[in-house]
Amino acid sequence: LAVIGCGYFLAVVAGVLADARLGRYNTYCLALILQLCGAVLLLSASLCAKYIHRSERHVTATWIEAIAMVGLVLLALGMACSYSSAIPLGVDQYRMDGGGVSAAAGFFPRYYVSLNTGALVSFTIVSYLEISQGFEYGFIASCLGFCLSLICLRVARNRLQLMPPLGSPLATVWEVFREALHRRKAPAIDRTFHTSNP
Repeated sequence: LAVIGCGYFLAVVAGVLADARLGRYNTYCLALILQLCGAVLLLSASLCAKYIHRSERHVTATWIEAIAMVGLVLLALGMACSYSSAIPLGVDQYRMDGGGVSAAAGFFPRYYVSLNTGALVSFTIVSYLEISQGFEYGFIASCLGFCLSLICLRVARNRLQLMPPLGSPLATVWEVFREALHRRKAPAIDRTFHTSNP
């Protein structure tokens, strides 16, 4: 829950990064790379905890926990980048083809079908592997999924509609807010209506 919460909280920062600096495609690639690195670290921690001899486990337990914590942090950062770039990148593919907002709305059913299909696989097949074979097999499946996603994204790059970073809406809101604060001492407009005597 902490990882998911951090992912949603940091999505705002990742969104600003995607809109102002990296672009949505590069931010999504960064998300997959961060999540892949996190899954590899969690796989390493799981293998160490399973195969290190019991007599040495008390010495290396701190290192295993540190590796697992770094892996969880990378997963949270990757989730934040994914939340802030996956949907806008998908919407761009419909909107930039000339279909406008109505055509872009067609992306969302496909997105949620894909999202729920992935959740179904993770809660069934991956959970079965973790219970029957060990946690390391679940992490191996996650690593393979992230690698496959990166390959598909790279192969499809030339066919994607990519928008350059145009600036973050949050930065525009901040500029408006700062300008309003700067002018807060401006003299008020006299709205009193004066009527002359006949």
